[in-house]
Amino acid sequence: SDLLGRGILKYGLLVLAFFFSFHTVCFSISVKLPYDTLIFGKKMSASVFIANPSKEFKAVELTVKQRRHSFSGEELLDDTDDFLILPPQIIIAPKQERVVTLQWMGEPYFDSERSYRVIAEEVAIPMKRKTLEAGSKSAVVTIRLRFVNSFYVRPKKGHAKLRISEVRPSGNEMLVVLRNDGTRHKILDRFSLQLLSDSGADLGYHFSIDKAMLNQNINFLSGDVRHILIPWPKGLSKQAYSGRLEFD
Repeated sequence: SDLLGRGILKYGLLVLAFFFSFHTVCFSISVKLPYDTLIFGKKMSASVFIANPSKEFKAVELTVKQRRHSFSGEELLDDTDDFLILPPQIIIAPKQERVVTLQWMGEPYFDSERSYRVIAEEVAIPMKRKTLEAGSKSAVVTIRLRFVNSFYVRPKKGHAKLRISEVRPSGNEMLVVLRNDGTRHKILDRFSLQLLSDSGADLGYHFSIDKAMLNQNINFLSGDVRHILIPWPKGLSKQAYSGRLEFD
C-alpha cells in the first residue's frame, strides 16, 4: 500500500562531513554527524545530534555496524563491539535535540581504515496511528524510519592502492578481479581496463567500467576484492591475461 511504502532507507556520504534529514506526516527527526572520519589520536569519539522538530515525542534507537563488500559490490553489515553508544536509546521531546556519543572501544591502533554505518531508527511509542481496514477488522500500521550514514576510522597516514589481480575466462564472459590493497577507501566514478600480455605488452583491448558493471557501488573499501564481468571480445583467445587500470 501507499502507507507501507513510506518506509525509508536513505544513505548519505560526503568527503568532509555529512548531514541529512527527512520529514513525513507521522514521523519527523533529523540526524547529523559533523565528521565522516575518526583518526587515531587522543579523542576517539563522535557525537551524533538527533533533533525532533515535530510536535510529538520520538523514540530513537542507535546501532553501529561495520561494513564490507561482497565480490559483486553488495554491502554487508556486521555486528561490532568497536563502539559504545551512550545512550543507545533515547526519547526526544517535541522541538528538542539530543546528543548521542559514539565512544571507540576497539583496538588502540590498526594499519588499515575501517568503515562503519551508524543507524538511527525510530521506535514505536504510544502516539496517533493510522489504520487500514482489513475486511471488518482494523489493522494498526506502524511506520519505522531508518537513517543510515557512513563514517570511517583510520590511522593518520595511508592511501588506496587499486590493482587488477586477475583476468580470466568465466563462461562467455571475462572475469576481472579488482583489489584495493591499500589502507584507505577510494571512490571511482569511471575507469578503464587495459588488457596486457604476459610480457606486459598492450594487446589493444580497452574496456570502460561504469557504475552498472559495479552494481552501482563505486566505493572501494580497504581490503575490497571485487569481481567484474565483461562480455568476451570476439577474436580474443580464451586464456588468462594481465590487466592495468586507467583512470578517466
